[in-house]
Parts: sequence; structure tokens; C-alpha cells
Amino acid sequence: MPASAQQAEPLNLAIEPLQPLPQKLSLNPEKIALGQDLFFDTRLSKDSTLSCASCHDLALGGTDGKPFSVGMDGAVGNINTPTVFNSGFSFVQFWDGRAENLNTQMGGPINNPAELGASWHGMASSPSSRPTRNMLSASKRSTNQTSMKSPFRTPSRPTSVR
Repeated sequence: MPASAQQAEPLNLAIEPLQPLPQKLSLNPEKIALGQDLFFDTRLSKDSTLSCASCHDLALGGTDGKPFSVGMDGAVGNINTPTVFNSGFSFVQFWDGRAENLNTQMGGPINNPAELGASWHGMASSPSSRPTRNMLSASKRSTNQTSMKSPFRTPSRPTSVR
């Protein structure tokens, strides 16, 4: 066998869905604070009793530790809560990959009647949600002023995974 045939072809890491974690992240502190506020904000739920943190308990690894998650009005889901730790590095969101990044993922639980059971329209029209709406407006302004699209690094989804 010729020597050239014995050499392995170099890997094209650009198309690999799993990438090494970066050594250092450059994050916007205002977006981090906004993300924390929204993560714990119960006004994102239909009756202001649940937040993202209700199922994504940071003391339990960003999950709820249950086989099936419990949401609005005690509704039991058909899957368990995935961790939120390092979710910005995931090449897809949700167990089934239906959201490409955190920006598109965010509306799923809010609008799902079995999870937070709310709606963007209801939040925007409710006087009690105005501080949240103002925070979201600030987020949009902040996003327009920086090159980052999310408070987390969300890598591009490789075309080979679709």
C-alpha cells in the first residue's frame, strides 16, 4: 500500500455538530442580567405561578429530576425537563431538536398550555407584564447594538444534521 494511502484524511470539524467548548466567552453583562430576570420571572406564565426555574432547577443540574415534568394547572408532560446548563452550546434545542437555537426555543414553553400556558399577545396586553415587556424591549435594543444574537453562544446548526 502506498504511503499516501495510509495517511488519514483530515477531519472537517466545521460540519461536526459537537464542538469543543471555547476557552473564554465574551458575553454582554446586560444580556446576562436580562436572561436571569426572565428565567426567574413568573409573569411569563398564565397565572404568574411558574417560571423557567420551576422546571429547570439550577440546584438539580438545570432539570427537575422527574420522569415527566409538571406544568400549568398540574398538567403532566410526556417528557422530562432537559438541562439548561450549557444549552447555548447545543446545536438544537428540546429533546426532539425542533428549535435551532435559544431565541426560537424561548416561545415553546411560554405558549405551551401544559408548560407555562401563556401567550406573547396576553403578556403584551396585560398591565402586570409591562416590566417584562420593557425588559424584552431592552433586550431587542441591546441585540441591535451588539453583534451577539443571544446572551449565550449558539453555534450555527450544521446542514448535515437537518
